[in-house]
Formats: sequence, structure tokens, C-alpha cells
Amino acid sequence: MYINVNVSEEFYNVYVNEIINGHKKTICFLHGWLLNSSTFDNVIDCLKDKYNIIAIDLPGFGKSDDLKRAFSLKDYAYVLESILKYYYDKLMIDSIYLLGHSFGGRVLIKYLNIFDNQFIKGLILCDSAGIRKKSFKRAFLIYKYKLKKRVFKAFSYLSNSYKTKYNLLIKNSGSEDYKRVNDQLKGTMSLALTEDLFLLLRNIKVKTIVAWGENDDITPLKDAYLMKKELISSKLILFENSEHFPYISEEEKFVRVVNYALSDYFNS
Repeated sequence: MYINVNVSEEFYNVYVNEIINGHKKTICFLHGWLLNSSTFDNVIDCLKDKYNIIAIDLPGFGKSDDLKRAFSLKDYAYVLESILKYYYDKLMIDSIYLLGHSFGGRVLIKYLNIFDNQFIKGLILCDSAGIRKKSFKRAFLIYKYKLKKRVFKAFSYLSNSYKTKYNLLIKNSGSEDYKRVNDQLKGTMSLALTEDLFLLLRNIKVKTIVAWGENDDITPLKDAYLMKKELISSKLILFENSEHFPYISEEEKFVRVVNYALSDYFNS
């Protein structure tokens, strides 16, 4: 189904894969970058007989509307709040548990720092993004890129060769994920990467499961330990045979972890 949400007077149709079967507990899934809610299909199939399911395609991804501009994490947090309030107010669903993978985890960290809803009962962060990588080398490369960009852009009005250099610089800069998307998502990615959520972790009040692939080279294992240490009440569960997608590579174990979290850990 689609839910129409208002974000700063812009309206978006947001696709939600909902399975509402009258259960007492509801899991809300948020996917990672360049993915959509279907990435959780196998996990959802294993959980749908015990829990209500709300799996969202964030705006700009999947079946939801494309972005009209670059979104901040705050924008995505307001999208999520609109959807959760819809289910809470209209369908009287409470006891909602949030599960976010990678970029989805980044959105959830921001969300829980803006909204303090009593119906949110627990959080599962799966190989979550959110801790900004800091290094002298990275800072130097960014400075070098910005300097070249300004120089080439300034001289592009005077010389076609500089115009060509400027266009090639823009085309070839950034990660593969960055190059593959439209301008709105490029802006969204830039906004997300510049926001370090580390200090926001300590403000999260709900119990949290930090689920992580030990061999993850996208959001490295050290981030899991940093999040575990900073979160007020959390438990770290490692997936020794997984990289960035433990819910796929170790699906059965991941389902067991979700069941443990909702039936035991969050209630203890």
C-alpha cells in the first residue's frame, strides 16, 4: 500500500509492504542504501506469523516516489514518524520494534533523537551506518577535490578544456554508489555522510540489539563495538560468517536473533 506523507510541504507517496494480522507486536523494517523493502522478503516470510510487519521503501528508493530534492536524515525521520503515527492512530497498533540495516540504521538513530514515542519498544541495528570516518588522508583528498572543483568551474567559463576537466572531475569523483544515482540522491548521500551520529547514540533510551557481520568491510566491526559502548542499554550479537548482509548470509540465525530480541531481551 501507499501512504502519502508531507515533508516540508512536499508530498510523497511512500510504499509500505504491510502484513497486519492482529498480533500484539509490530516490526518496522528500514532498508539500506540503493535497496528497498524487498531485501527483507525472506526474513519477513519467517516472521510474519508471529508479528505484524511494516517494511518501508524510503522516498527515492523502490516503489516510493523519487525525491524532489536532496533529503536530510531529519527529512527521513519525519517520513518515518508520519508512517508510524498512521499505524498507531488509525489502526491502534502499539509495541513497535524498529529494525534498520546500514543506511536504514542511520535513519533510525536520527529518528530516535527527534521523537520519543512510547510505542517504540526496541531497536535492532544491523551493520548500521552513522559513525563518520575521520582521517588526515580522507580530509586531504576532500580538500584537494573541492579545490580542483572550484578552479575548474571558475575557468570553465573561459576555456572549453577546463569545462571538460570540470565535467570529468564530477563524473569520476565519489564511490560507485555515489556515481550510480541521480542528483537528488547524490545530495542526500553527501548530507548523510557529513553527519556524525556517534554522539547521538547515547540519547537512545530503548533497548538495542547491535547485530553485525564480523567480516563487514563497508561498516567495519569496530563501529559495532563503538555503538555498543555508547548505547545506554544494548547487546552485541556477531555473525561470524557474514559481511554486510547477515540477514541474508545467515538468515536462520538472524531470524532467531529477532525472535530472541522481541520475546526475551526487550522485555527483560
